[in-house]
Amino acid sequence: MLAQTTWDWKKQHSTYLCDFDTKIFRDERKPRDDEECKKRKKLLGWDNGPTRVCPRCDEKRGAGICPGAGTLSDFLHLFDRAVVICSGVACARHYSGYWPLDLNIEVLDVENVNRNLSSISHPRVAEALGIGMPETRLKRRSRWEETTRHRVLGLFAHLTAVLSTSPNQSNVAVVESDVRPVEKHALSATHVRQLGEAVRHYSWETLRPTGYFFDFSNYRFKSLNGTCPAKCRCRTPKWRQRIDRACEVGPGCNIKNLELYAVNKAVFPVFRALHKRALSHMATINKEVSSHPTQSDEEILLKFDKLSFPWSDMWLPATFRSILIVPQIVVQQIKQGEIETSERFSRICKVSA
Repeated sequence: MLAQTTWDWKKQHSTYLCDFDTKIFRDERKPRDDEECKKRKKLLGWDNGPTRVCPRCDEKRGAGICPGAGTLSDFLHLFDRAVVICSGVACARHYSGYWPLDLNIEVLDVENVNRNLSSISHPRVAEALGIGMPETRLKRRSRWEETTRHRVLGLFAHLTAVLSTSPNQSNVAVVESDVRPVEKHALSATHVRQLGEAVRHYSWETLRPTGYFFDFSNYRFKSLNGTCPAKCRCRTPKWRQRIDRACEVGPGCNIKNLELYAVNKAVFPVFRALHKRALSHMATINKEVSSHPTQSDEEILLKFDKLSFPWSDMWLPATFRSILIVPQIVVQQIKQGEIETSERFSRICKVSA
């Protein structure tokens, strides 16, 4: 049946390029309902929260309820656009009263991104990626298959978040749904004001106020013996105004995780080039599978190489200069121990030159 399909990848590809930036963003936030929150205070199971009127962090066992947004909202106000990447129930917190209503934050539900991606995919490719079909039809997958799927779909979600920025906007901040503010490292009002001046008036490529500082995890840090890898030396940005928490690293320092980052329009073309390469390779995969639709899911997923479909959180630090805010101001909800990696980095890698 699949070998006889009349599916036209060229037509679908063209439709996707026209529509991908117009159908995925919604702003349906509602004010917080304290009475509803009181009722749900003791219900910490994932299935019981968060809701649109009682915003809480993505709830994972042992992670706890996250603090309020605080100066994180002020930080996001510095950018022309802020977008949250989420899926399903995880979107509820961001639709609701967690963020101030005057913050122009948009919600990108990856389920919509995946539906758009499915529309330009051969049916067998979509099936291998686990998109464009009811949840009940998804097959049990190996860990490798799930990891490959996560890499490919995560890349498209982040590229879509950045490239949906309109031409008159100079920058965008991207937030993942499980972001948790780090209260002890919250920005001061002075830091926020200084960063605002820098973002508007000085040169930068990406700004990263968080991350998993890979070389500074417990066992890797011991091997460093108190030294900083040359590629991770973080120098004072060449801005007119010094900001105590800010320093800059060149491409190559392995700082993973993209729970919060900002991108300057000066490097949007690099994102567009990667997006174009990924779509082009996707079209090639579609044609190959159209000719041989009986290939297994694993055979299809092997075609999604890491050159055209890199891990987004490895591609970004390897490609751009990054202004870092250390120690980090947010962390992933279930990875709160990673705060230590930025604290160690801050102690030994910040240099004044």
